[in-house]
Amino acid sequence: MYRAKRAIVIDENLEKVYAIAQTYPRFVDFYKKKDVIFESQEKIVVRMASSFYGIVLHWEGEGIKNKNKSINFTQTKGLLKGLRADWMFEPQDNKTKVTIRAELRFNSLLGEILERPLGLLFVPNTLIKILSLLKNAVENKASVT
Repeated sequence: MYRAKRAIVIDENLEKVYAIAQTYPRFVDFYKKKDVIFESQEKIVVRMASSFYGIVLHWEGEGIKNKNKSINFTQTKGLLKGLRADWMFEPQDNKTKVTIRAELRFNSLLGEILERPLGLLFVPNTLIKILSLLKNAVENKASVT
């Protein structure tokens, strides 16, 4: 199993941060494709693609939303099928700490061998980019309104 965790503090209250975060992947500009297949207050299903080192990878995933508390994403199809990314939101005065915990686990011997290298290759930088884009989206929107 491969695990990674990244966090960021955003200069805005919890409700405003969550309101933008729940629109993922719309605020992520580095995805080549980001189609929302289904969306409700409790769930989002997406089909996405991104280029990693010149190779375009396609995947699908779903997120289960727990308003102002968490969003739990799971990749349901694609190279990293089973990848979980749990987003947690914590108020801190008039700011919000957003933490993403990712876990990659394959259910085969070959998969177990590949978990760490694939995780290291794809996960940490992606988490950092997503958190930075979320921070920018929230803080720029807050300064405009």
